[in-house]
Amino acid sequence: MTGEIAYRLGEYRITVYDDVLLRWERHVPLGMARIGKCFACGDVLVIGKKSRDEDGFLIGEFNDNLRKLPPWTRTRYYCFAGELIVAATGQSLNDETLERSSFTGRNRFVFTEAKVPSPGTYRLSQYQITVASDHAVSWQAYGELNRILSGHCSIESGILIIGPQEHDKEGRGKQEFLDPLSRLPQWHQTMVWCRGAVLRLCQDRRQEEKGGVIGWLQGRAKDRPVDRKLFQPPKEKDDAKPVPILTPEEVRRYKEKAKSLLASGSKVIRKAWQRIPAGKAWFKWLALLIAALALVSVTAALYIAENWHHGFKKHHHKHHDH
Repeated sequence: MTGEIAYRLGEYRITVYDDVLLRWERHVPLGMARIGKCFACGDVLVIGKKSRDEDGFLIGEFNDNLRKLPPWTRTRYYCFAGELIVAATGQSLNDETLERSSFTGRNRFVFTEAKVPSPGTYRLSQYQITVASDHAVSWQAYGELNRILSGHCSIESGILIIGPQEHDKEGRGKQEFLDPLSRLPQWHQTMVWCRGAVLRLCQDRRQEEKGGVIGWLQGRAKDRPVDRKLFQPPKEKDDAKPVPILTPEEVRRYKEKAKSLLASGSKVIRKAWQRIPAGKAWFKWLALLIAALALVSVTAALYIAENWHHGFKKHHHKHHDH
């Protein structure tokens, strides 16, 4: 394929083919490369899910090649497809939806967006979205203990962004909020939406952070509480392998073995002491010092093994409680 141009975006290599097709690639352990599709949606690069793994470079070689590439500047922001939610279905955006809707199949996509949102009140998942007469967009949602949470929204490249919580007032009750919400028309003025500022700047420069949708949201969020349950970004699956833990039976066997070694060592030391000639007193003291060090080492190993068991057992319970 001709016209291939590669760019650097964080740990990703973004490749554009013939100025129409986009692909991302990043390093994974054991010299493998993970590959998937990208979609340019207005001023946002949407990174799709993994397509496949194939043979690649070692991490050092991959990073060396990555540093030589020019930075990605074709869009101001980037995000991951799984962070965007389709307004009509409530499901995360996927590559299939993007490919079906992309412009002439060229990975160029424009989310359906009214130039100016129409005033009114709408329903979007658990949110009440209100567009004021001056076209400012805001949200409300029910919180715990009959609290009504609210904040502002922003629209970037056809994506409705639910901004951070700004206000918190007392409400009448959960059902009193949900019943009117269920009678509102479904939000349709953008195809997708997301919670919080999931759009990331492609170029992490201070002067860029002062402008654009991220700067606007950061200004709104400054010195205000954030409802983390509503705005916590999605987490990747924890693929970490469980830490091996010694069973009480294994710890008991270690103790018995250490005690046996100590007893055997004491007998050997006594016999060796008796056989050393009387004129070799200095040798006796040297042997005694070496024996003492050996006993201390065995005792320390037993102590470490026992504490290793209790420490990892505590860590194991703490890990599974969250």
